[in-house]
Amino acid sequence: MTRRRLPQAGFTLIEVLITVTVVSIGLLAVAGLQALAKKANYDAIQRSTAAALGQSIIERIRANPTQSAVYGSYSSGINGSTGLSASSCNPSPNAVLSATATAACAPAQTAAADLYAWSQELFGAAESVPANGTVAADTNLGGLQNATGCISVSQCGALKIYTVAIAWRGLTPVAASGTDATDPSSNSCGSSDTTYQPPITVASTLTMRRVLVLQAAILDPSLGSQPPC
Repeated sequence: MTRRRLPQAGFTLIEVLITVTVVSIGLLAVAGLQALAKKANYDAIQRSTAAALGQSIIERIRANPTQSAVYGSYSSGINGSTGLSASSCNPSPNAVLSATATAACAPAQTAAADLYAWSQELFGAAESVPANGTVAADTNLGGLQNATGCISVSQCGALKIYTVAIAWRGLTPVAASGTDATDPSSNSCGSSDTTYQPPITVASTLTMRRVLVLQAAILDPSLGSQPPC
């Protein structure tokens, strides 16, 4: 009697192990790509927020163009009291209309209120968690991550050239820009803040720092008819 060998069917153990290994590697790669995509999306949101905040202060300056001495000396360290009482004028230094104020703010007072309001936008004061059993003090949720804002000004005839720089902490380190003066990261805003160092620092680098720089030329009517620069 002749026995007929049946054809092999099913999978061997080694084939199953190879399949599981390949699928696992593929799933890990997909998870890694998703994590990178989330980081990139977060960085994009932060950059969009910085652009909106930069445009916000430029429009405030454009509406109050004679106060370059106030606006042009701003850094985010100057975000506390402006020396004005809450009822001295409208808007008050905390950018809230006062019910007891009897006079409108002078241009310099308005500039101080603008800077205070802008600093609160930078630090996300509009979105915060109130103090509770877990959080000892109000914690801001909006704004930028470890934001630093800087405003400088130069003159060109009757034009004031404002440079608004906003620095914040990104999620991943980036390469240093070298000596390229046109690179926004060459701006010194936040360059002395160790908050922008990576978690493991080999040298004194600020590779976590992101910088957005905007420039605007605004006519100062108080300068009259200045010759072109």
